[in-house]
Amino acid sequence: MIFSVPLPLSAGGILFTNRNSQIRNIGKAFNRGFEVSLSYDIFKHKDFGWTMTVNASTLKNEFIKLPDGQDVIPSGTKQFKVGKGRFDYYLRQWYGVDPTDGSGLFIAADPTATNVRTINGVAVTPFSNNAKFDYSGSVIPDVYGSFNSTFKYKRFNLDFLFTYQIGGKNLDLNYAGLLDFSSYGGALSTDVLSRWQKPGDITDVPRADNTLATQWQANSTRFLHDASYVSLRQINFSYDLPMEFIKKIGASNVRLFANAENVFNLNYKKGFSQQQAFSGNTSNVYEPSRVITFGVNLKF
Repeated sequence: MIFSVPLPLSAGGILFTNRNSQIRNIGKAFNRGFEVSLSYDIFKHKDFGWTMTVNASTLKNEFIKLPDGQDVIPSGTKQFKVGKGRFDYYLRQWYGVDPTDGSGLFIAADPTATNVRTINGVAVTPFSNNAKFDYSGSVIPDVYGSFNSTFKYKRFNLDFLFTYQIGGKNLDLNYAGLLDFSSYGGALSTDVLSRWQKPGDITDVPRADNTLATQWQANSTRFLHDASYVSLRQINFSYDLPMEFIKKIGASNVRLFANAENVFNLNYKKGFSQQQAFSGNTSNVYEPSRVITFGVNLKF
């Protein structure tokens, strides 16, 4: 693995090359997994056929050596450590909302600090600077892939393709912004309607308090969500015209078809897109457009 290593002033790097670091290959990691593709003719006949193909892939990433003297290397919402992966989250541990006063609570790193309360035997705090950090799952899914099926009956054909992912997590920073009470009119998600409002309310949205909103909006497992999904990416239906008609127009084949792309996507939350950068942190990306096409293919 390539790391940027700071240079001492005595090396003259800053004075003569305008560089204060040097790139060196001083770390090690591995990526391993498997890929499998299985195809099976479920039914095969002159007039009717049905074929299914399933693809599955796994990936495991792990550090096995960091630069000498470095036990851990913080990197945004991740932390590099031997035995852990490049895409393992390292986040504040969110506890929930206190039903007595509506405070957003983190598991406390220091139970003896001020402003720590105990709920069900767990030391918690409303302040993110005393929140406990811990590894919290990975961007990398347990398994991902696709499956497609082809049906054929005489001159009719039906094909569809699904893609899927099982496991993996995304840190939904877009959603966090939509729940932000720090400025008036800033909370735009309808989920704020279920916020805590009176003692005894059981909810996962803290009270509307702009003095503590930035604390509760800090990156934490509060906004870490399952990225599992299944998506119908494409479906195609076609019909080959009879040869008697095709010969009359001098063609070798005429096919009528209807095709749909990005038909639907099912995941943990409406409006959530799991198709993010491999960092796992969400950004303002557009969902793929649903496209429906009708047409004719002519072969001469």
